[in-house]
Amino acid sequence: VSENPKTTPDTLSYIAFERIPRLNKLARSDMAADIVRNENATLKTVSTLFGNEYINRSDLRRIASFTNSSEILDLVAKYSKTNNNDAITVIQNEATLPKTLLHIAKTHTDPHVYRNLLRNRNTPASALAILFRWFYDKAYSYSSEFSRLLEHPNAMPSFFRELSEDEDEVLRGMAAYSTKTPPEVLAVLAKDHVKSIRRDVAKNRNTPPEVLSVLSKEESFLVKANVARNLSAPPEVLSVLSKEERDIRRIVAQNPSTPPATLAELAKDEIDIVRSDVALNKSTPSEVLNILLKDKYEPAVFYAVDRLRSRGELDEAKSKDPKTGTGKKPKGSGRRLYTDENPKDTVSVEFSSAAAIRRT
Repeated sequence: VSENPKTTPDTLSYIAFERIPRLNKLARSDMAADIVRNENATLKTVSTLFGNEYINRSDLRRIASFTNSSEILDLVAKYSKTNNNDAITVIQNEATLPKTLLHIAKTHTDPHVYRNLLRNRNTPASALAILFRWFYDKAYSYSSEFSRLLEHPNAMPSFFRELSEDEDEVLRGMAAYSTKTPPEVLAVLAKDHVKSIRRDVAKNRNTPPEVLSVLSKEESFLVKANVARNLSAPPEVLSVLSKEERDIRRIVAQNPSTPPATLAELAKDEIDIVRSDVALNKSTPSEVLNILLKDKYEPAVFYAVDRLRSRGELDEAKSKDPKTGTGKKPKGSGRRLYTDENPKDTVSVEFSSAAAIRRT
């Protein structure tokens, strides 16, 4: 009766309050677990069963795995018999509320529990603050977990401010790399004496435009290169970088945020591969691509043809492609194969027997 989904709430309450106390310990825990899993049981009934400690520890994980009730999950988390594995099951249930996750963070100081809290997007900032303090002193031993904490959607700005002021350059580097670091913290880290930290700031999309402008003037190739590939880089900065050495110009040519006027200039670059990078860029204007159709560098032509064709803007007369296959690739053509263009050019291939091979 206690596990039957048609049993009424009143009957379940009667069993919980009148019948279960008279049973032996084993029967009592089995029946109590059945009532907790029954969706018709009221919260008062379930709370009483937990309060009287009728629930056996071996049933906790199964209850936490299958219930959709946030209240029952909270009871499991706060139950005196709940261990770390039971707590992890509660954390993994999508119905678990932030307040329950906070309670687990306070009462289960265990790296396995904390890893699961980091995977739960509902873990509140107050719980993450507990994890931050615990992982902070063990960052080298738990570097991947610490990085995950910094990427959590509820990570607090204070985490990054504290890291940015740390003497350890590895911890400052974590703040410079994280996509959650606030712009004002990145502005501080952009002045760091360690080049690798400035390099990560240059790559971070949260870095303010004025900071990227300053970093673009550094002598370091890696710092300038990261500014050039940053999608948040200001147009005027990308325009200046487009006049730098070949590899920097290539990165600017590949950046979808590069302004059309700069891409048009790079399409005239003396280095062939820079022009092909422009043809590959999804932001390159169609008028620039049409100019590249006449380029002397075949890959640039191929990419321009491919990009225009994907936009439905290809003028076949300018693409230098034949209407039917010739078996050869014409100079300046953007296509790779031609034997599939005309059925008469196609040869059937069969390798099932020696005779078939000869026919092929």
